[in-house]
Amino acid sequence: MVITAALAFAALNTALAQTWNLGTGLANGYWTEDFHGNGPGQPGNTLSGASFSGPGLQWSLSGFNLVSAVPKAGGAPNEYISDYTGGTIVFKGVTYSGLTAINDSISGDPSQPLWFDMTITGLGITADGVFTANSDNYTLGLPNQQGGRWFDSLDITVTAPDGGSTAGLLGVGFLGLAGLRRRFVRS
Repeated sequence: MVITAALAFAALNTALAQTWNLGTGLANGYWTEDFHGNGPGQPGNTLSGASFSGPGLQWSLSGFNLVSAVPKAGGAPNEYISDYTGGTIVFKGVTYSGLTAINDSISGDPSQPLWFDMTITGLGITADGVFTANSDNYTLGLPNQQGGRWFDSLDITVTAPDGGSTAGLLGVGFLGLAGLRRRFVRS
């Protein structure tokens, strides 16, 4: 009885994770950093982006506010770690809010192309994107904005409660408890 109940209640905490990437149907897209003051990489700037997919957006991100950008210890010249807060991702019609992001990027060094590796995290979702700039996919629209299109890699993982198997396991657990109760009542 204890084992059946423990299995049933452990199932309440299970979750399903599903990951999409550019090779498994995730649409590529673009990103922009809007400057609210002193140019790229400055606190107060905002990050947004969206997919290129067909008639409707597969994913979009908005509201990521740059809190800080500090040189990366031991990093390349002009490599920075930037922290963003307050972001939102809409993925397949579901909105995930209150997200944070950490971005490792190089910019402004003529000997190295601009690139970034950003990880976004929050309740129920994780996203990771890598972008390398070239003359065909990057624009620096000073004084207001920079942006790019076509990520090198992009992954979105959604973690959602697993209602189906949890309900099934709970049902089996309760049937087991009912069977044991019945057995004790007969004896």
